[in-house]
Amino acid sequence: MRRSPQDIIFALSHALKEGQKGDEYSVAKIAKRTNMHYMTVNDYLSMIEYIQCNTPKFSKVEQRGNARIIISQEMETDFSESDRFLLRIFDKGAFGKSTAVAPESFESLCLEELIENKDIIRTDSKIYLSRSGITKAVDIADQREEKIMRPLN
Repeated sequence: MRRSPQDIIFALSHALKEGQKGDEYSVAKIAKRTNMHYMTVNDYLSMIEYIQCNTPKFSKVEQRGNARIIISQEMETDFSESDRFLLRIFDKGAFGKSTAVAPESFESLCLEELIENKDIIRTDSKIYLSRSGITKAVDIADQREEKIMRPLN
């Protein structure tokens, strides 16, 4: 009988919750415990590990048939706070006056430092990346991509 991906994730989650910190299990043992094929367990565990390392924590909220995703915790990274800030502005596409974005309240601590360093330009109530800010953000984005695309093994 073919299981849905949701059923597989739930079964693996349940099997992993039975263990204590530091316990070791073979994939074969988990496969036997969940009554799944070894390769299925191996593939899904690799996907779960990838998601845990490369996705921020979030909540899915259902409201009248519309699902919304709320990011509750940033993805763990080795980047400094100012690097993460540059990356967020880069990801928003704020590359000039026409694409400038309003800074969020929690971003104000890094903002002044980045303006002083001439990585961010402020106009009225909006901000965008300077040329040097874009260059730095591209480098940070490349580092992020390398980290995300690292082998799962």
